[in-house]
Amino acid sequence: MGQFSLVHWLILLVIVLLFFGPKKLPDLGKSLGKAIRGFKDALNTEDAEATPIEAKPAEATTLLASKTEVRKNETQASVNSAEKQTGKQES
Repeated sequence: MGQFSLVHWLILLVIVLLFFGPKKLPDLGKSLGKAIRGFKDALNTEDAEATPIEAKPAEATTLLASKTEVRKNETQASVNSAEKQTGKQES
């Protein structure tokens, strides 16, 4: 059911021929090929430019600790703000 048979491909080809016409198919194929090639080239270029970041364990620990501290401060500020709002509503 989910697979294309030869009949499905032939029907699809006839529809494409009717829609685009036989003169446009080579141009369409060239454009599609260039687009795929350009996409692959862009992926390969990004992989070549990307260099792995090597962090020392001490730097990673310090970075993690500072992020944790920032989150604690943000959470405490949120709690304080909520307490102030509830205190004002009760008064």
